[in-house]
This record gives sequence, C-alpha cells and structure tokens, in this order.
Amino acid sequence: FFGHLGQVYQTSSPLWQPMLAWMILFGPAMLLLGRGWLVSLLFMTGLIYTAGEYLDWYDRQVSDPSPVILSLVTSVAVISLVAAALLRTRSERDAFWRLIAQMSLIVFAAGVSFKLVIEGASISEYLWSAEADQVVALLHTIIWVAGAAAIWLWSGAKNGRSIVAVVGASALFSLLSTLVNIESALWGALVFMTYWAVIGMIAIQAQWRGVFQIAVAIVALRLIVLSFELAADLLASGLGLILAGMLTIAVALGAYRFSKAFAPRVETTDGEGG
Repeated sequence: FFGHLGQVYQTSSPLWQPMLAWMILFGPAMLLLGRGWLVSLLFMTGLIYTAGEYLDWYDRQVSDPSPVILSLVTSVAVISLVAAALLRTRSERDAFWRLIAQMSLIVFAAGVSFKLVIEGASISEYLWSAEADQVVALLHTIIWVAGAAAIWLWSGAKNGRSIVAVVGASALFSLLSTLVNIESALWGALVFMTYWAVIGMIAIQAQWRGVFQIAVAIVALRLIVLSFELAADLLASGLGLILAGMLTIAVALGAYRFSKAFAPRVETTDGEGG
C-alpha cells in the first residue's frame, strides 16, 4: 500500500494521513476477521503510530493546541481498551479481543510511565505547553475514569476489576504528578516506582505472572538509574565504578529473587484480559 502510494502519487502529505487511510481501508478487515496475535499487533501498531504522527503534526501546526484534541489523541489506548471490553461480550473471538485489550493496556501503561518520567525530570514541555498541561491532565482523568466505569459495567465486577484498577491507578498517578509539579529527581523516581509497584500488586491479585515480572524489572531498573543520578560524582573514580557495579548486581539479584518468590504461579486466560 505505502510502496504503491509513494511510487505512483509521490505524496508530500504528513505521514498520519496515509496511515489513517490505511487504517480506514484495512482496519475493519483486521477487526472482523482477525484471530491471532500478529493481526492484533499489526492493528495496534497502526493505531498508535497514526495517533502519534497526528499528534506530532498537530503540535507543529498550531501555536496553542487544543487540550481537548491533545487529551483525546493521547487517550486512544484507553478508547481501544474500552472497545475491546465491549466487543468481547458480543463476539465469539474472545481470544482476539483479549489480545487487543492486553496490547491496549500495555501501550496505556507505557504512555503513563513516559509522562511520569518526563514530568519527574521537569521536561513536560517536551510534549506541549505548560499552560495546557493541567487542563490535559484533568481531561485525561475524566476520560480514563469514564473508560474504567464502562469496562466495569460491560465486563462485570469480577472480570474487569483488575483492568479497572490499572486504569484508575494510572489516572490518579498521572493527575497527581501534574498537579504537584515534582521537580526533584528523587521524588519523581519514587512516584514512578510506586506506580509500578501498584501495578505489580494488581497483577498478583489478577494472577498476571508476566505483568508482575515486568513491573518488578521496571522498578529495579529505575532504582539502578536513580542510584546513578544521585551518585554521579562517584562514577568519576575507579572505586565509584566498582561500587556502582556491585549495586547494580545486588539490585538485579534482589529483583530476580523477589520476582521468583512472589510471582503468581499461573496466568489467567479467561475474563481479565491480562
């Protein structure tokens, strides 16, 4: 599709426009006929990439971007998650929609993590102007809480509670991070690690073994990076490098033992979407 488009039409349009055309042409076929993880991954990649390209283009086109558009485009993973939760109850391809929900949840958590990192490093203006930041955060909270409520209603309290918990925790941490305006590397790292610790606890309750192990690994990695940030002067000496290496090994071993001891034994395949 893109080879033909570029060769024949030599378009100079922004990338999000042909990506959107591709999604409109092939997205319905993937959703109506898709069954495996490959089609799920292809659809989610196209969806997120189209949204990202549009957001980048839109931010460069206007000097005062609309908070409504910013919040809606950056909430596309939540919208996809809600749609997957609704369609799972109305389709015989439960496994396919569970994959869509899984990938949407992964993208959503990754996006919230990125937001916490850049706000903890006081570089949130990398995304958009500081004036729009708090309005976008409030709109995010409204959209995400509404999405969580819809998932709760459509999936049922038993099946959707873990996904609702992740979305609700993400909304809370995202809003607090913006309103408190953390400028300390230490406190920013603590907020980030607490967020993933909460996801880890939700994963234990939901029996999401893979999610729990990822959460432990992310917390351990952030702790290692934090130690380098707080002791940057020590890295200039040989002794400091040795101590940093020993600390890295100790954190990695501790994370491995913790994950092995507390990780759920099995990962559910029905209901939770994880």
